[in-house]
Amino acid sequence: MNYKFGLPVEIIFKCGAVKNINKVIKDNNFKKGILISSERFINSEYGQEILQLLSENVKNIHFGISINPTIEDVERTTKAIKESDADFVIALGGGSILDCAKISSCMAAMDTNIRYFLENKLEINKNIPVIALPTTSGTGSEVTSVSVISDTHTEDKFPIKSYYLYPKIAIIDPELTLTVPKKVTASSGIDVLSHALESYYSKNNNPISDILAIESVKIVMNNLKNAVNNLDNIEYRENMCQASLLAGMAFSVTGTAACHGISYPLTSKYNIPHGEACGITQDKVLLLNSKVEFDRIDKLSKDVGYANVEEFVDEIYKLKKDIGLANNLRNYNIKKDELETIANLCTSLNIFANPYELNKEEILKLLQSIY
Repeated sequence: MNYKFGLPVEIIFKCGAVKNINKVIKDNNFKKGILISSERFINSEYGQEILQLLSENVKNIHFGISINPTIEDVERTTKAIKESDADFVIALGGGSILDCAKISSCMAAMDTNIRYFLENKLEINKNIPVIALPTTSGTGSEVTSVSVISDTHTEDKFPIKSYYLYPKIAIIDPELTLTVPKKVTASSGIDVLSHALESYYSKNNNPISDILAIESVKIVMNNLKNAVNNLDNIEYRENMCQASLLAGMAFSVTGTAACHGISYPLTSKYNIPHGEACGITQDKVLLLNSKVEFDRIDKLSKDVGYANVEEFVDEIYKLKKDIGLANNLRNYNIKKDELETIANLCTSLNIFANPYELNKEEILKLLQSIY
């Protein structure tokens, strides 16, 4: 047995935790910050309260980040951070905002831009500290060393990984997720399940990530449907925040696997929301992995309360259906003759972390099975 596990993020988890953000700022001796968020959230009741709380230390606000952050989004956000002369960044929003704020804080600290960074294959070597306040329970970006970026010209979507992409502090306040609509609650929630499952069966798994992933899967299977159908219930929201955090801690070390690797072209080329794009292959990939890692997948199925792998797979399929997510690609107006193109675009390295080997032919068969 040989593994490493580390997480350099201070985690604050509490309903109402955001009310103590000024203490966090003071304790870290931060002076001048910039807030990266969405106009929709800032105009909400919670957003206005947070703005009031931050009025002393935050004078600059940056909006306008795409649902799947692009190179152009990172360029604009980097520019805003540099012009603000901030010594800390507050990222308040869903995974797209957190991912964009994290990579932009690094580009600003390095005094470079994302295009030059990518073209010259530079290494990230510094950042401006980020306080992450997630408003969805989904991506886990508040505790990961990854930012996922899209290139609108090549229709490519790719992860950037670096120690410096870890936020310094993650404030998880479940009350901030009460504004999330039903469809986003469903999509982001199924993304949590993807993170937990993929971390568990990734070739990079370890005993600590297993514990975190299994607990996250349990929570999702017991709470996501209720959270989607009871949007104002803080208990279900809190539980889903906990699941997201645990899954984020797990895959921050192990990385993800095939579901995420296959999701990237589905999102970049067809605009399928990230969580849905990951979730659509979830049950099929789990079943495939059980062919080569039966004991591990069988143990997972039983640990989360199911009699066997087949029952667990069936319940995942049923959960997606119950919360209004599609289980077939045809629901997204994808034509059958486009499946081979999608398979050819599945080149992300996390596919190779999958225990069941998925070459282009296998991916095409998988896509055909869910068409």
